[in-house]
Order: sequence, then structure tokens, then C-alpha cells
Amino acid sequence: MAETDINLLPEITAVEVKEGVFRKKINVAAVFVLLVVIAVLLGAFAYRGIILLQARNIENEQKKREESIRNQVEKELVFREILDKLNFLSQELNNTPPYSKIAAKLNIIAKKSTVSINSISTSAAGEVVLGGEAPTSDTVDKLVEGLTDDTKPGFSSVDLVDLSGSVADGYKFSIRIIFPDRGVLVEDESEEF
Repeated sequence: MAETDINLLPEITAVEVKEGVFRKKINVAAVFVLLVVIAVLLGAFAYRGIILLQARNIENEQKKREESIRNQVEKELVFREILDKLNFLSQELNNTPPYSKIAAKLNIIAKKSTVSINSISTSAAGEVVLGGEAPTSDTVDKLVEGLTDDTKPGFSSVDLVDLSGSVADGYKFSIRIIFPDRGVLVEDESEEF
């Protein structure tokens, strides 16, 4: 039997079948699908890249804010340290006796007794040491009486520490005075018993 080629598609010639017209149409569709897949992949990578850039921006912004917070914390610590020091100094100043009141009282008493006060040394505990000169020992007595006078409260203890000199040269003296805080004489509760 002889083989005969029967053309079932008369409009397509055998030459066209051999050239692969149908293959070209299939290749165009495959290329189009491949391009779409590539475009989707590129879009996905681009979207991932955008998300990574945003993540880096957020991370950088977070680092800047953390640094700002650290700076604020350091400033706050310095501020609190300065405030604590100011409070401490304020308490220390409030706890020291008012030396201007001491000087004013001593000035009034010294004028009445006609002595010359050469030195005044004070301590935070309220101790005052006077040094001076007097023409006679009676004027030193007047000074001590003026310091111990009950009408001028404020000195809790007055002690004549040193008295030296002569009538011809005058007398040099040293007196130790206890001046309580705020110039108020504190009563000792142990003396009541």
C-alpha cells in the first residue's frame, strides 16, 4: 500500500506546516508569559528593596531618637546633680549661724564697753572667738558683762580665755562665745532634772 499524504487542512499548505507557523504562535505566548513572570519577580524584588530601605530609615531614626534620649538623660542627671548640690548648699547655709547678727550684737556691746576688737573667728558650730585690746581690765569686765547680760539673749556661753597686759600698755584679751543657730538660746533639757 502506498502511502498518500492527505491534507486535512486544505487552507494550510504543507510548506507552512513544515515552516512551523503554529510554533511561532506558541513561542510568542511563551515569551509573553515569561516576560510577565520576570516583571512580577522584578516587582517583588523592587518592593523588597523599598521595604529594606524603609527599614533602614526607621532603624536610623530609632538610633537618632535613642541618642537624643541618652543626651536628655545625661542632661537630666547633670541637672539633678546640680539641684542636689544647690539643695545641700542651701541646707548648709541655713544651718550656719547668722554671722551678721553676731557682728551686730558684738559691735553694740563693744562700743558700750570702749574696747577695740581686733579679730573675730567663727566656726559653723556657732563658736566665736574675739580678740582685742582694752585700756583697763574694767573695760574687759564691762564687755564680758555685756555679753552675759540677760537682756541681750543669744549667746549661750561666754568664757574669758586670755587676759594679758599692764595698766601702762593696755590689756589684750581673748573671749570664747557660743552662738547657737539663729541666735536663739537653746535650753538644755538635762539641766531640768
